Amino acid sequence: MDKKSEKVLNYLCAEKEYKEFFYGIANMTNDVGEISIRLEMSPEECKAAIDFLETIGYVLFKCDSAGNITSFQLTHIGMNYKVFKRIETIDFVKKSIIVPIAVAFITAILTTGALWLLGWK
Repeated sequence: MDKKSEKVLNYLCAEKEYKEFFYGIANMTNDVGEISIRLEMSPEECKAAIDFLETIGYVLFKCDSAGNITSFQLTHIGMNYKVFKRIETIDFVKKSIIVPIAVAFITAILTTGALWLLGWK
């Protein structure tokens, strides 16, 4: 995730009382405009960040009957992305560091035991 998208997501997550709220996106003078001002970025950059957050499943768009995007809302993953990121990091550490070390340790013990049984010192 890029820094601007993370900045927007952090801002939205900080708005705890509005987590279930749909933010307006129909024009740049509503919620997206306000968010962009508070985060000191252009409305276009803010909208691009929100579009990216939607592609990775952190934001859900709401459309009108004509299919135009009118608003957006954080998904469960978006509201709790830090927890999911931590779980992902722990899984990575387990798979990439702990498991190979355990395999190497067990292999060394088995090899040493086999050599000892064969009488090699």
